Amino acid sequence: MTAPGREKKSPPPPRLTVRPKAVLAVGRYALLAAVCAVCYSSSLHGELVHDDVWAIINNPDVRPGSSLKNVFSNDFWGKRMADNTSHKSYRPLCILTFRLNILLGGMTPLYFHIINVCLHCAVTCLLMHTCERCVFEDSRLAFVTALLFAVHPIHTEAVSGIVGRADVLACLLFLLTFLSYIRSVGVCVCEGSLPPTVSAWFLLASLFLGTGAMLVKETGITVFAVCVLYDALVLCRRPFLHQLSGSRIRDLRYVCSPFIKRACLISGFLDNLTTMDLYGASLGGFGSARCAPSTRSSNVLIIMSVRLWLMGGSMPLFSEQDNPASFSPHLLTRPIAISNNEYQGRMLTYSYLLSFNAWLLLAPVVLCYDWQVGSIPLVESLGDIRNVSTVLLAVVMVALCLSCMFSLQGQGSREMLVGMLFLMFPFIPASNLFFRVGFVVAERVLYMPSMGYCILVAHGLGRLCSLNNVWRSREALFRSGIQTLPHNAKVHYNYANFLKDNSRHQEAIHHYTTAL
Repeated sequence: MTAPGREKKSPPPPRLTVRPKAVLAVGRYALLAAVCAVCYSSSLHGELVHDDVWAIINNPDVRPGSSLKNVFSNDFWGKRMADNTSHKSYRPLCILTFRLNILLGGMTPLYFHIINVCLHCAVTCLLMHTCERCVFEDSRLAFVTALLFAVHPIHTEAVSGIVGRADVLACLLFLLTFLSYIRSVGVCVCEGSLPPTVSAWFLLASLFLGTGAMLVKETGITVFAVCVLYDALVLCRRPFLHQLSGSRIRDLRYVCSPFIKRACLISGFLDNLTTMDLYGASLGGFGSARCAPSTRSSNVLIIMSVRLWLMGGSMPLFSEQDNPASFSPHLLTRPIAISNNEYQGRMLTYSYLLSFNAWLLLAPVVLCYDWQVGSIPLVESLGDIRNVSTVLLAVVMVALCLSCMFSLQGQGSREMLVGMLFLMFPFIPASNLFFRVGFVVAERVLYMPSMGYCILVAHGLGRLCSLNNVWRSREALFRSGIQTLPHNAKVHYNYANFLKDNSRHQEAIHHYTTAL
């Protein structure tokens, strides 16, 4: 019984607390999506043009009434893989998205463009999440990376052209594969042990998503190499170096077993890189973590046999107009004179095309939907002035690699490493250096490598801002000198004098001792 007038009051409803960081994070994602939508809103009312006509309008495999079997047996353009005119581009999952588009919205180009823009928004937001989780410690740099990626003009062909969906969707699956693989790896329990595999499901999901990326576009297979290298050079680097120091080398194989098992699990996919060309039909197989080399070799032979059977037992054939340099019989340069024919060099032209693609990322001033049939004159001799750009690119890439190697012990190593991995590996299949491709330059193939470029640019901006902060005070300046050059006696001496002047005698004694 309660006394009259003293009834028990019900507790007030809990207040809905809003975290400022969560609101800021949602705002960043919303802003990125809005920027993507604004940049490509003018493409929504475009028609199906250029390669879209052959991949969608004239492709019987995208019709809802056609057999699904043809989607998985024909090439990207609806031709039989055994046909001599087939490019052997095996992208069944991308064809299925076209087919779904037609099933839901007919042949109206608007719905095709909406899907492409939405996919670009998803890739941009996922790139920021990847950078926040695996690249940068400062979320602002992750946002700058994604913002630069969202507005980079080199993406116009991949997003505005419906055929470019293969690149955009493969990039989305690339990032999902990378995140799933990282999620499957745990943290180091102690300094002397490598991180274990904490989730077999996420590891298998990474294999599944990576296979999907490969079946959307062939360059998606490079994600497995990126995952293994990130695992080895970032996640396992410190414990591995700790094992190499001292007398623990005998236990190295046992300690490294978690990484070895993960690497063996996807080794079948990585081995396929040496047996498949860019336009080969690729069927992924899941290797066992404990499989023997003979078993993996037999798996590769089976995959090669299936691939050759699917391609009709022939390699892709391209015309000289598609890729003129690849038809030169001379590996380096043309001879001085052979009758009336001029045979341009292959390697000099291929090397120059690397610098040309790098320039498109750096300064996308001149862009074109088709760079074939004499758009880029071939490099004919060592005296060609364009070889300077090739040498300059080589110097820059070597400098970036050396900077990445020398900073492996520092914080910036992860940013540099991921930027280089994302920049280089997705471009390897399109580089002409290992096998012939059916184009000279294609802007859409730079969609995935541009992620690495944006990461490197954001990293450079972050370094610039941090260096500016160094000069704000004497202590910040001296501390930065010690972090950069810990063996410089003068830096320790100057810092010790500063500490003494501020009555921090114990710290001053330590740095005086270090200077001596």
